[in-house]
Amino acid sequence: MEEVRLTCGGSFANFVLEYCNYELAKLIARQSLRFHLAEIKAILKQLFEGLSYLHEQSFIHRDIKPANVLINNAGELKIADFGLARQFPPPADERTIYSPRVVTLWYRAPEILLGQKDYGTSVDLWAAGCLAAEMWTRTPILQGKGEPDQLNQIIKLCGPITMDTFPGVVKIALFHKVRLPRHKRRLQETLRSTVTDRHGLDLIDKLLTIDTETRADAKAVLDHEFFKEEPLDCDLRELLAQFERKRR
Repeated sequence: MEEVRLTCGGSFANFVLEYCNYELAKLIARQSLRFHLAEIKAILKQLFEGLSYLHEQSFIHRDIKPANVLINNAGELKIADFGLARQFPPPADERTIYSPRVVTLWYRAPEILLGQKDYGTSVDLWAAGCLAAEMWTRTPILQGKGEPDQLNQIIKLCGPITMDTFPGVVKIALFHKVRLPRHKRRLQETLRSTVTDRHGLDLIDKLLTIDTETRADAKAVLDHEFFKEEPLDCDLRELLAQFERKRR
């Protein structure tokens, strides 16, 4: 943030933010723009560094998706749109209850779809896992037509939601009122042909985990082998230059 400006009446505050030329969603949508593995690593590393910092400051973003990830001319990634962000845990004088009507549907974690209201930072990690997969697939991997269909698609890809796979689900009232389908987890076999880097596939697998307690957090992600093996993350300016050439 560059500065804060108040209106003459003092009733409105305007944030003056740095201008970012690129939106990750538009880079992904440009099918002719090839992402090299080092570039995927650079984007994801910066994203998880941002999430790690945000969570350390006790905030949940609650709307991580490619359209809310911006990149400036220097190749620096910025997490944008904090309109749904909330403090975690909330101040002592507030109850730990959050709205389940958050996060764009295709990036919404299963616990939110089931109506959990005391969720934590793991909802950001689920959304980031969906985004990470999209860096290879170039299209959202879970495109539900509504909340029930979104939950069904998650179960088909990531396996059943039961007391064995997600012990904390017993605390969610809706779980006891609906009959959920049961499918074997097939995330790796479904994505393997597209996510050709084995460490990248393993990283996505650890993020798109049904159990919120075992879902990887941002620090664990940054310590993953995916970011340690060659090719390492690179400068993004060449990717941005290619994007500029292709849209002329």
